[in-house]
Amino acid sequence: MRVTKRVIPAALIGVVATFTFAVSAGAHIEPDPSSVKPGSTNTIAFGIEHGCDESPTTKLAFQIPKGATKVTPQGATGWTGEVTGRVVTFTGGPLDSNTPGEIGEIKFTAPKKTGTLYWKVVQTCEVGETRWVSKSEKADHPAPAITVGKAKKKESGQGH
Repeated sequence: MRVTKRVIPAALIGVVATFTFAVSAGAHIEPDPSSVKPGSTNTIAFGIEHGCDESPTTKLAFQIPKGATKVTPQGATGWTGEVTGRVVTFTGGPLDSNTPGEIGEIKFTAPKKTGTLYWKVVQTCEVGETRWVSKSEKADHPAPAITVGKAKKKESGQGH
């Protein structure tokens, strides 16, 4: 019986550690929608899942990717957005470090060529900053990515 009592708590610790890692590994800046049609005009919301450690978010600066044109930000309540050169900056809040939310939307025209648009972001908090700039999805801080692709065809047998 003593072996069983020790094995169960050890197994439980492993499950909790795995779950905690999976949650923190999935905490990114997520675009919605994450795919658009080539040459289309789109409005993208970027979901912010957390601040910098325990510090609230006060600013986000998005580098406008090559090919994205006619870029216009619209800040959410309590946030303002502006474009300076090839950077969209949202300031305001603060957005609580443990409360997911959106700071605004970015309207833009996608390039006519298919591919991936990486919106590199610097997240500034009351204390510290996080740079979401990696093009690798497996990185600790991947840049939000929007796929520019062909429109999906409806599957046969669905619809009217």
